[in-house]
Parts: sequence; C-alpha cells; structure tokens
Amino acid sequence: MKKTVTANDGYPLISYALKIEPNIFKGKSPKIMLFYIQGAEYDTVLSKVGVLAGSTAIGASVVVLEGRGIDEDRNIDVDECYGYSMKEIRIDDHLKVINEYLKDIDSNIPVLIMAEGEGGYIASVVATREKRVTHLILLGSGGGWRRAKEFEFFLSKRSGYFGIHNLEELNSIFEDIKAQPDSMKMWAGHPYVMWSFYLWKRPMDYLEKLDIPIFVAHGDKDENIPVESARAVQNRFEKLGKDNLTYKEYQNMGHYFVNLSDGLLMSPLIEVDILEWMEEHQILSNSQKTGFEKRVKNAHPEFFD
Repeated sequence: MKKTVTANDGYPLISYALKIEPNIFKGKSPKIMLFYIQGAEYDTVLSKVGVLAGSTAIGASVVVLEGRGIDEDRNIDVDECYGYSMKEIRIDDHLKVINEYLKDIDSNIPVLIMAEGEGGYIASVVATREKRVTHLILLGSGGGWRRAKEFEFFLSKRSGYFGIHNLEELNSIFEDIKAQPDSMKMWAGHPYVMWSFYLWKRPMDYLEKLDIPIFVAHGDKDENIPVESARAVQNRFEKLGKDNLTYKEYQNMGHYFVNLSDGLLMSPLIEVDILEWMEEHQILSNSQKTGFEKRVKNAHPEFFD
C-alpha cells in the first residue's frame, strides 16, 4: 500500500506498507511496526521486498521509504538521488514517515527499525530522536569506526582499493572533500556532499546513548565495511557495561550476507537469530518464535540440520 508523505521541505516522500498477506491484520492493528532503512545504494527500496516479506508473517506492518529521486514507477533520476543524499535529509525524511505511520498506532506496540549498510548510521540517529522506537536491528553496518578509518583499513589490506595506492592519495581525497563539502563531485560512487557527512562520523556516537535492545549482525568477510568496525561496537558496549547489545558474526559472509564459498544468500540464518532475539526481548512469545522458526527452517533445509 503506497502512501505519500510531505517532507519538511515540501518534497513528496513515497512510502509503502508491505502486506504480502493482504488480510493478515483483518481490521486489527499490527503486532509490530517495522521500519526499514536502506543503505547507500541508488535503487528502489522495493528491491528489498523479498528479504522483508517474512516479517509480515510475524504480524509486522513493514514500512519502507523510497529514496528521493525514485518515482512510483521505480524510475530513477540519479542526479536527483545524488542531490538529496545528505545525511540530515535522510534522517528528517525517515523521522517524518515514522511519525506519520505511528500517529494512529497504539503506543504499546513495539516499534523496530531495521537498517543495512550506511542506513545503519541513519537508523542510529533516528533511534535517538524518535522516542517510540523500542528496538534496533543493524545488518552489515559496522558502526564502531568512522567511515574514513574503514577506508584506511581496507587500503592497508588491499593496495589499489578504489584505485588508491597509498595513504597519501587517500588523505588528499579526504582533504578535497573537506574543502568542498557541498560539491556534487563524485568519488567511490557517491558525491562529496554525501561523503562529507559520513566519513568523519560513526554510528557508535549514537548507539552508546541508547538503552533499547540492539541487534547487530555482520559478516566476517565483509568487503564494504570491515568486520572490525562492528566488533568495535561490541567492545565499546562491554567497556561501558551496557548489556542491551546482541552481536552476531557470520563466518565467510560478505557485505550482503552471501556465502563467499558457494554464493548462497545466508539470510535464513540471520532470520532465525533475529527470531530468537525477538523472543528474548518479548516481542514474540515462545510459541510464536518456534512456529516462525520452523517455517524458516522448512523453507531452507539446506541451511539447517
């Protein structure tokens, strides 16, 4: 179901409430509100429907927000996408959409945010600003390091990363971005105006302020965001004595949770871990968790004994 929400600057934001099983609520309120935040890719958010479909089966209303520059026919104006890729615009847009969908929802219903990749930064900020958010799920988002440090780390491991062969070249690009923070000049697939917000900030600065349950999943062979960045989140929480973080690391998985040995998408393993986390935090009952877990395992016997 499509809904257009007017952004603070007047831009028409296209959002969708996913209902794979149209009559699942039968006039009743959803059991869970789940808001998904996309990564930094310039593609329709509807490409994620298949991954998110299982969430509707647990009684969740899944809300996704289309990026600016992508219309209701899924046509993509890349220049417009670039122009609106700034962090604060994305944060404000998601806050606006969340507020719109929650205004008629019972305050006792759990409100989850799920984010992937760079979307994890947006989600971390949104979760600190929207007090109705009760749970946070970050997939392949790193979070413990600044993006600049993540680039430096990859360069130390792989000379020629993004066509850069030494730290001096990388620092030269960083200085150019600092000098032109509003520029549409491109680097590594994104304009400077986007990088100027992401390179020197880290989700951890917001995550450590949260007391809500947080689930962090990361592949140990992630080629876009190093697993060391995600491990740094876990280490920081342990150092602070905070016990609201669940960290799961998946062996031989890349950024999109694809097994690097056989190319299989390993999301069923993550789904089961998330179901167990939901039961632990009383989003699902034991019987609900068991039923949904059985459904996942029956659908993907290749992953489970």
